[in-house]
This record gives sequence, structure tokens and C-alpha cells, in this order.
Amino acid sequence: ADEYKNKLESRDDVAVATPGMFRESKQADRIYFVENVDANSNRISNIFVQSQQGEKFSTMVAKQALQQTSPNGERFLVLLNGTRYEGTPGQRDYNIVEFERYSMRIDSVPVKQSEPQMRMMTTLALWKNPTSWNLSEIHWRFGLPISALILALLSIPLSYVNPRAGRSLNLVLALVLYMLYSNLISVSNTWVGQGKLPVQVGMWGIHSLMLVITMLMFYRRLMLFSPQRLLAQARIYFRGLRK
Repeated sequence: ADEYKNKLESRDDVAVATPGMFRESKQADRIYFVENVDANSNRISNIFVQSQQGEKFSTMVAKQALQQTSPNGERFLVLLNGTRYEGTPGQRDYNIVEFERYSMRIDSVPVKQSEPQMRMMTTLALWKNPTSWNLSEIHWRFGLPISALILALLSIPLSYVNPRAGRSLNLVLALVLYMLYSNLISVSNTWVGQGKLPVQVGMWGIHSLMLVITMLMFYRRLMLFSPQRLLAQARIYFRGLRK
């Protein structure tokens, strides 16, 4: 279904023109109107084409037209026995040219190559075909359990409640870190697939950064309960009792 949809979207402007209706080109620089299309002979009867270049408009009408393909693969719309009107709206200096044959190139859209169903492929199959999008899928698959483990470790220091600050501060911090971590994983995964980010950085950079943040928070919490700190607090406490 996706392949058929891509082929339909890649058709040129003349191929999608509907008899009896005005049709704008995909580049929005031309307007087509055809009265009849003969699919067998590839000929068009009574065609109207209007284009714009800067402030000048060009309008062409022809009794017949046909489509041709050059040896290098370019497609042309050939108008036969027609008239061309060219000028600027509001001015009288219009040029009127009658022609027997006039060729204009048709801008076609290349057929999109649909991406394979990466989510349906095994990890081994992705490794055997290491395209950027396949590597991004591997990054996503390995990243989910790694992120779950890091978030589980991060919840330990965040579970400590400071009586002075209350629980709200830790909840807000946990929410901010989770949203930042999740968005960075999603963005890096897309950039790896698009080739904007090296695979090594995309796979391990975000997780390494989050792991460092987790270790720093562990260190900060452990320092609050270090023997030296507890001993110093005990000395202050006993001094207060003596007084």
C-alpha cells in the first residue's frame, strides 16, 4: 500500500490533471486545464497552461498536446498549434506569439523508496544491513532497557526527602529529568537515522550523560551521610548538651 501511495504522489503534473478541471502544479508555479486526455495515444486536446516568472505571466493555449521523453529521461509537454500570451497584469505591452510546436519540461517527482518495516525486522537482520535508519532502530531497542535501568538508579537519590524542602522539589526535578532524557533519546534517534549524528554519539552519548548525572546525585546524597559529616554533627550536638 505504501509503495502504491508513493507512486501516485510521484506522478508528474500533467499525469494528475483531471479533464475539465484546473490543476495547480506541485511547485505552485503553473496552472493546467485540459479538456480531454487520450491515455492510449498519450495526447491531450485543448490545453491551457499559465505560468509566472517574477511579475510576468505567461498563458498558452493549444488545440493539441502530447508528452514525450528525451533520451536522458526528461519528460516534456509538447504543445501543437497554439498561442502564447506574455506580459504583466495591468499593462498593455503583451506579447502574442503563435506557434506550431512548443516544448516545456515537466518537473517530475522521483519515486520515493519506502523504508522497510524496521520494527518488524529482527535485531540480527538490522545488524547485517547497517543503514542509518536500521542503526537508529537498534539504538532505540537497546536504549529502552538502558534508560529504564538508569531511571531506576536515579530514583534512589531522588527518593531522599529533605525536611526543609519537602517532596515537591524532588518530584519536579524527577519530572524535568525524565522529560529531558526522553526527548533527547527521541531526537538523537531521529538524527542518527537522518545521518546528522554519528551512531556512537547517538547511541551512547545521551545515556552516558544521564549516567554521570545519576552518579553525581548519588555522590551528593552519600556525602550527606558520610562518617565525617555524621561525626561533626554529633560533636555539635554534644557540645550543645554540655552548654
